[in-house]
Amino acid sequence: MSSLPVHHHRSLPLAAVAAAAAALLAAGTAHAGTAPASPPSGEVHQPAPAVDRSGFTLELGIGYGLTHLRAPLDRTANYSSLAGLDLGVGVFVTERTALSLRIAGTSFMTPGEDAGDAAFVAGFLGPSVQYWFVDRAFFSAGAGVAVFGTDDEMRRSELGGAFDVRAGYSLYAAGAHSVQISAELTRGFYAGNVAVDGLSLQLGWQLL
Repeated sequence: MSSLPVHHHRSLPLAAVAAAAAALLAAGTAHAGTAPASPPSGEVHQPAPAVDRSGFTLELGIGYGLTHLRAPLDRTANYSSLAGLDLGVGVFVTERTALSLRIAGTSFMTPGEDAGDAAFVAGFLGPSVQYWFVDRAFFSAGAGVAVFGTDDEMRRSELGGAFDVRAGYSLYAAGAHSVQISAELTRGFYAGNVAVDGLSLQLGWQLL
């Protein structure tokens, strides 16, 4: 795949994003097991606003991450990247489960074949299932189309297969709105045994 700007240097492991995802899952589990404190005698307890997960849902997210490229003959490259603006549009089929069409990915700049920098995008497009296993935390996964695009006229864009996984934690939720932090991995598979990973930490908003 000639469009990949890969070089011979050490591959960066995925441990950082995996650790972040594990921390988010652990935070959600810990929150689920924490009982609310009883108000002092004589005080009126004001319940937190109820979260309504039903019907149409919309997600937006943006963050920072890494794009990791791997080609045959141990050619690899890592690029600091922007994540987003990611988008998800779908519907809650149960109180805890949503089905969405998701667009996600990372982008970075690198010197082009001619003068100036070239922009690259490693993207994912496909259906995704989001499951809120506790009130504050969710996990989602999907599979679809991978796109590796560039504005460099000397390189061509590529299409392949992809999967996308996320783990997230809601920092604030009330009514139909949730502000959340998430860790996301997208992996694209292309011709010639080439793989492109997009790893990111994101701040997002979701209409529940």
